[in-house]
Amino acid sequence: MTTTQLAKAEFSGYSKISFAELLPIVQALPQQEKLQLIEILQDEVIEDISPLEHYKTYWIWTPVNSYGTAEALMDAMSEDERNRE
Repeated sequence: MTTTQLAKAEFSGYSKISFAELLPIVQALPQQEKLQLIEILQDEVIEDISPLEHYKTYWIWTPVNSYGTAEALMDAMSEDERNRE
């Protein structure tokens, strides 16, 4: 069971509190417990962005090279430079 799952199980019976109520509690924590909280929150955020995996490369197709956008931009920049001279 992950740290996040343990925390959720332990505090599942508690009512929800607002960020304004939570902030002073977090600020009063010792440094080590703040670091543990950061780890728990990080794990939770990572779970939320699933199915992405750590240290895995994902190739994302973009139309940049498909339609000559880079070449058109370079041409425009070159023309702009020629106009300045």
